[in-house]
Amino acid sequence: MFQDILAVKSALLHSFSQQRILVVGDILLDKYLWGKATRISPEAPVPVVCLERETVALGGAANVANNLASLHVQVELAGFVGADVDADIVRTECELRRIGHSGLHTLADYHTITKTRVLADDRQLLRIDNEKTEERSQAEMDGLLAAIFELLERESFGAVILSDYAKGVCAPYLCEHLITRCRRLGVPLYVDPKGTDYAKYAGATAVKPNRLEITEIAKVKGWSSDPI
Repeated sequence: MFQDILAVKSALLHSFSQQRILVVGDILLDKYLWGKATRISPEAPVPVVCLERETVALGGAANVANNLASLHVQVELAGFVGADVDADIVRTECELRRIGHSGLHTLADYHTITKTRVLADDRQLLRIDNEKTEERSQAEMDGLLAAIFELLERESFGAVILSDYAKGVCAPYLCEHLITRCRRLGVPLYVDPKGTDYAKYAGATAVKPNRLEITEIAKVKGWSSDPI
């Protein structure tokens, strides 16, 4: 039986490796500061953490791309980044994981979204978010769409995933134009949604909310499939 399981796994990974998927959405960089809490600060009633190591991980839409790449899927990533060191880290992490990143669109007045977590003795003490979530200009959206459309015309994608974290990329303008282009090209587009404005996803192949998101959009308390 064990050999059968290995054979199935091998077959699945081989089939995944034949797939090419474009992930579009909000790109985040997760940072982790690991250490030990040694004492209480004399300046304020907070622990003093002695830093031992730092790690990073791809977050948001970049994490979706990373998960697909771990299954041997050929992945391209598109979204906004800033002209900063954190964007360089995102690109480096993508290259380490064989994730294409030619769809990253750099904005001069934008900082790559980061979430920095401080952990002491494996317990999270604090999270610091560095992000701008205001609506971007049409010109900036058009710049990102141009990069996405170039990828769609150049590569043969089996699907597009729109990964919405409500950080500004998946605005109605971008969703409308991307969905229209995918429908014209015959490329399925799947949405991992955020928020309650599902009208902007009209025309997508499928929308996949999680349990919390579906209760919010259905305006029901608790979980039951009947009202939905």
